[in-house]
Amino acid sequence: MTFNSRSNFDGSYKVELRFKKAYHHCSSSDSWSCSSGYCSYDDSYEMDKIDSSANGVNWCQSEGIITRTFYTNDPFELVNQNCCWIYNTVTMAGPWSLLTHIDLGMRSDTSEPNRSPITTTLPFQRVPQNCPRTYNLLAFDPDGDHVRCRYGLAYNNECGICNQPAGFTLDQNECSLSYDYTWLTGVYSFELVLEDFPMNTITLSYTDQPSVTRDPASFNGAQRMVQSIGLTYKTTVLPTTIPALLTTTPVPPTTTPVPPTTTPVPPTTTPVPPTTTPVPPTTTPVPPTTTPVPPTTTPVPPTTTTCGPCTTTVPPTTTPVPPSTTQVTHTTTTVPPTTTPVLPTTTTVPAVSLSKIPLQFSLQVDGHAPSCTEGAYIPKFLQPTPQHGEHLQARVYEELEIRIKAFAYISRMTE
Repeated sequence: MTFNSRSNFDGSYKVELRFKKAYHHCSSSDSWSCSSGYCSYDDSYEMDKIDSSANGVNWCQSEGIITRTFYTNDPFELVNQNCCWIYNTVTMAGPWSLLTHIDLGMRSDTSEPNRSPITTTLPFQRVPQNCPRTYNLLAFDPDGDHVRCRYGLAYNNECGICNQPAGFTLDQNECSLSYDYTWLTGVYSFELVLEDFPMNTITLSYTDQPSVTRDPASFNGAQRMVQSIGLTYKTTVLPTTIPALLTTTPVPPTTTPVPPTTTPVPPTTTPVPPTTTPVPPTTTPVPPTTTPVPPTTTPVPPTTTTCGPCTTTVPPTTTPVPPSTTQVTHTTTTVPPTTTPVLPTTTTVPAVSLSKIPLQFSLQVDGHAPSCTEGAYIPKFLQPTPQHGEHLQARVYEELEIRIKAFAYISRMTE
């Protein structure tokens, strides 16, 4: 599927869509449904056979031309889905899905809506199992944009079986498919998507929505590389203080009861005057502390000695006990400042393409060939066959003839 659009004097847009499809039999009709956006309706529809072959499998290729008119230039998508692929080595069969993304926004570089890449290929090709080959896919853009090729994605409805066969390598930037080797012969199906990206940043303007910018794609993929600046951030950790609780060990008051002592003394005639032995209090000076503990008083009951009329009274003894305090010093742990360098990081941001068109075909891997030299079993192209990438001039309403010549002195070629 390719498309070409132009703006009309009345502000509308005329879009011409061209597509080619190949079946086992020739088809004269096909349908494309609207996947997103406003897709308008057909102004005209034509479809007819352009080629057929019995090479490998019978196939017939037809081309269709659809024209539609739009009164806004918003993006929209068309999809064509059905069943089934021809029998292939990987999935046996399976549905196919073709998606076309069309953006009619006015380009700031051309002052016209975008035009899709132009592409085509044979629907069925063959290669000997032991002969590596590279197929340069046609990918020309009339706006001079950079065209990239990739495998279709299932969640975008860009493919049906969505397989990337082993033994093949797709160069997305060059739009070339290389065959190396595979142990399993048979048919392999390819569901590719072509996207175009501007060579410089441009703006797309719309009639009823804000403008958007489109950037070039990098050479290693449809991505822009955003490089952050490598800065070094200094992280300072404040001193960490671990307070320890002030622990005070209280000393319980100690009371030593002294039982009364009675000593019997035989009576005498000599009166003994009462004897009092004062016990001075003992005081231990205590240094000042933050948490005073009240003194512990040990009351000593009076000791009375009875000897008849003789009585000795011992006054109570008070012994102040110094408070016992366990002082735990605060512990402060200081973590030195650390410097953590922030390394430069690379973030990939996918670039948004201007359009997307499908390109799908089958390739049959045959058995071993005695020789891989071009001109023996594999045809060798000769003049006046155009070189890959060569530009051919064409005029409106004039027929363009492309001559192709090739030879192979061992194998047989058929049209």
